[in-house]
Amino acid sequence: MQLHYGPKNYDDPEEVAKYLLMPGVEKTDCIFVKTPNDVEVFHAEYHGRMRPGSHHLLVFTRSSPMADSVAPEACNQGTDSAMILGAQTPTIDIDNTRGAAPENEGTAQRLAPHAQAVIQVHYLNTSSKPMLREAWANVIYRDPSTVKTLTDPIFFLAGIGANIRPGTTHISRGQATASREMRLISATGHYHAHTVRFSAWSVIGGERNQILEDYDWHEPREWRFNSGTTNTLPDGVGPEGGSLNGVLMANPGDEFQWECEIQNRSTSTLTFSNRVYDGEMCNVFGFYAVPRFPENPNRRSWLCAFF
Repeated sequence: MQLHYGPKNYDDPEEVAKYLLMPGVEKTDCIFVKTPNDVEVFHAEYHGRMRPGSHHLLVFTRSSPMADSVAPEACNQGTDSAMILGAQTPTIDIDNTRGAAPENEGTAQRLAPHAQAVIQVHYLNTSSKPMLREAWANVIYRDPSTVKTLTDPIFFLAGIGANIRPGTTHISRGQATASREMRLISATGHYHAHTVRFSAWSVIGGERNQILEDYDWHEPREWRFNSGTTNTLPDGVGPEGGSLNGVLMANPGDEFQWECEIQNRSTSTLTFSNRVYDGEMCNVFGFYAVPRFPENPNRRSWLCAFF
C-alpha cells in the first residue's frame, strides 16, 4: 500500500502549484484520503521518503470519515485520531521484525479496510527558490496467519504549555503510565532547533533507569529495544547519544518518562508549535507491543501527563 502526499499529475501546473512552498515559508498541513485496502490488513514494515525541506511526515487514522482532499488543507483531524506511522528524516525504513530478535516474530499492526487516513507534512523552505513538497509511505503487508502479537505506535506530547523567554533555559517533561502489560519496541524524540538534549527513562517496578538520550534535533535516532540489537549506552555528554540494550517490558502502573532541555537562543518567546526555529515541542514517537490480541482493541494502553 502506498500513501502519497503530492501532485497527482506533474504535467498539470495548477496541480503542482498546490504543493509548492515559496522561499522563507514554513507550513504544516494535511490531506485526507481513504486507505486502499478492501479487507483488514496487518503490517510491521514501512518505508518513508520526503523531498528536501521536510521536517516530518505523520500518518493518522480517525474513526470519523471525511471527504477526500483535492489539495492540502488545515489539519483539523479531530480528537479521534490515532497515529499509524511517521518519519522525521527524508529517508526512513522501519521493520519491527528486524534485529534477529525472536520476540519480534509475528508482530504486526492492524489496519481496518478503507480506513480514514490523515497525511500530515511539515516543510520549511530556507532556499531562494520555490520548493515542491512531497512525501510517500510504502506499507508492507504481513500474512495474517503469521500475526501473533499486536503493535501500535507511540505518540506522546509534552511542552504544550511552554512559554520560554529569550535567553532562558527550560525543561519540558512528560510521562506515560502503562495500563496493561506491554513491551516497548522502539522510541525516538521529536523536538526543534533550540532543544540541546532529549532524555528518557523507564520506571519499572519503582526502579528508574535511563533508556535513551539524543542531541540531534535535525536527524534524531530511532532506538530499538530487543534481544538482537546492540546500542551504544548513553554517556550524558553527547553528541552521539545512546540507548539501553535488551528487551524492555512494562506492567500496569510502570512509567515512561522523558524531557527536553531547551535553550532559547532566539529573540522570540518559544511556544508549542510546528515551527522549527521559533517554536518548540518535546514529543516521543515509537512502537510498543501487547503480548496477545487484546479482548478490547480500543482499550487505552497509556495514561499520559506533561508539564
